Amino acid sequence: MWISERAAQSGKFENYDIALGNVSHGGMKLGVEVNGEQRSARLVSAGAVYVPEVEDEVLVLKDSEGESFVLGKVQETASSEVLGGELLISLGKGSFIRLKKNGDLELFGEVFLKGTTHIDGKLYINGVNWGPPSPEEE
Repeated sequence: MWISERAAQSGKFENYDIALGNVSHGGMKLGVEVNGEQRSARLVSAGAVYVPEVEDEVLVLKDSEGESFVLGKVQETASSEVLGGELLISLGKGSFIRLKKNGDLELFGEVFLKGTTHIDGKLYINGVNWGPPSPEEE
């Protein structure tokens, strides 16, 4: 609501309506309830696709021609698992991917690799170097 109020005050989005809503049915063409109005909304994503679940709170943009777009799911709180400048991908079920500012990529949870896996560098399993020594170590 704060965003839509600010937009209305500035006059910047005269022909647009921005509001919070709740998903009433899922899929790539979502059903969203906004202020008691049922809308069919297209999902907007930036490369990765997360399809909100029924009852998720989402940010909805309605354009001047009446088409609605779900811009993203509203998060209750920031995760303690992620620091500023990092990226955390999580569904809240205990597994996640974290891209850290120092270049590390962390995978948490059960990991399945399909296809050919190439490892260029050292491989550690439970802290133990696994494999032949590198040329520097010989």
